Parts: sequence; C-alpha cells; structure tokens
Amino acid sequence: IQRQGLADLAFEAIMELIYDRRFSPGDRLGIEALAEEMGISATPVREALNRVASHGLVRQDGLRGFTVTPLLSEPEYHQLFQVRYLLELQAVKSADIDVSSVERMQEITVLTTAMDHGPGYRDFAEFNRSDRDFHRLLVGMAGNRFLTKAWEDLHFHLHVGRLYAGSGVIDYAEAVVEHTAIVDALQRGDQRRLLQAADRHITQAERRLRVLAAGP
Repeated sequence: IQRQGLADLAFEAIMELIYDRRFSPGDRLGIEALAEEMGISATPVREALNRVASHGLVRQDGLRGFTVTPLLSEPEYHQLFQVRYLLELQAVKSADIDVSSVERMQEITVLTTAMDHGPGYRDFAEFNRSDRDFHRLLVGMAGNRFLTKAWEDLHFHLHVGRLYAGSGVIDYAEAVVEHTAIVDALQRGDQRRLLQAADRHITQAERRLRVLAAGP
C-alpha cells in the first residue's frame, strides 16, 4: 500500500512537471535521477512513468529511461478534434435532459459560473481542469459508460493543455460564452439548440487551437 501511494505521488508530480513544461518535449527522464530528486526508491518512479506513458506523454527509451514525447502536430490536433467531435456530439444527441438529470444540470451550471473569472485571468492549469470537468459532465449525461471511457481515453485536455500551457494563451473568455450557451440549452430542454451550441463550441475551440499551433 505504501509503495502504491508513493507511485501515485510520483505520477502526479511527473505529470505536473510535463504539463507545466518544466520537462520539455525530448527531455530524457532517468528513473534513478528522478527517484533521488523525489527521495524515494526507483520502483514507484518506474511504475509512475509507465502510467505516464499510458497517457502518451512519455515513451520508454530502451534501458536509458523515458523521453518526453513531442507535442502533437497540427494534423494530429485536427484528428484529435475529429474524434472528440464525434464522441461529444453523440453524447449530446443521446443526453438525458429531462427532470431526471436535474442534479447533473445543477453541477454543470455551477461549474460554468465558477469558470468566469473576468478579464486578466491567466491560470490556465485551473481553467483546463474546470473545462475537462465540464465536458466530462456533459458526456456523462448520455449515461453510456463505454462512450465516457472512450472520451476519457483520448486524454484530450492533457494534449491540448501542453500546447496552451507552453504559450500562456487562454481562450477562457470565448469558452465561457460557449459553455453558457450549452447550459442554457440544457436548462430549456432544447435538444436542437443543445446540438447547435455543442457543435459551435467544439468547432470554434479547434479553430482557436489551430491558429495557436500554426505559430506566428
């Protein structure tokens, strides 16, 4: 139990270091060096790195340890959005938006309100977590655990978050407006408007990301 607890702590620490770009794409992560830095043995660090690898953020580099994977290419981001679009639009089409889903609607409404921090907000890590939670709730309204699992396995917010965290750019103002339109449609029980709002949000989110990924 203690070793598993250490592996969990190491996993969270390594994920944060990669996400915040303190480990950059191409950096080599030595198991022994990380273990020494964290003050723990190599075994939980190795377990943690294998978990990070399952998220696609590092790859095993033979016997030399692990290497941080590159950011996705622009075509790969497009493919990621294509799959996200298919999954989330299917979830919205089959979402339960009658009175039985009142509690989930309340959760998503509260979360949307909490995301609106006003001008000058720059905490992308917090924003990205809230955005992930919003979309997880939205997908969960379909009541399809296989669909939810497929969405989670994309690790969408991890891949997109690495790009945004490195640039310091946050599109939260646009996202909050688009999320609010989704919540409004949910509260009205308007399936057609909900589909339109979700479609617009994902399409516009990809447009913003592709501008950023293309660089200056």
